[in-house]
Amino acid sequence: MPEVNMPRLSDTMTEGVLSRWIKNEGDQVREGDVIAEIDTDKATMDLEAFDEGILEKHLVPEGTTVPIGEPLALTGTATATSKPISSPSCRC
Repeated sequence: MPEVNMPRLSDTMTEGVLSRWIKNEGDQVREGDVIAEIDTDKATMDLEAFDEGILEKHLVPEGTTVPIGEPLALTGTATATSKPISSPSCRC
């Protein structure tokens, strides 16, 4: 599953606080959708999705300080969360 990592939102930023999740686990996200708000050393900024898929899991709770590059969430595709295809019956 692809990770959503803490981005560098300013030149002086070394960590950020995940202040609020906008999208919930299981929500469909599209490129450019705001999925969370990040508090930096200078401002609160929107964290946008870079890919389409399903927001599978939040890895950090709101209010957590996270270093740049660390994972915040996991995303997947709709096909990855769909029911697996059953194997055909054996006619041995």
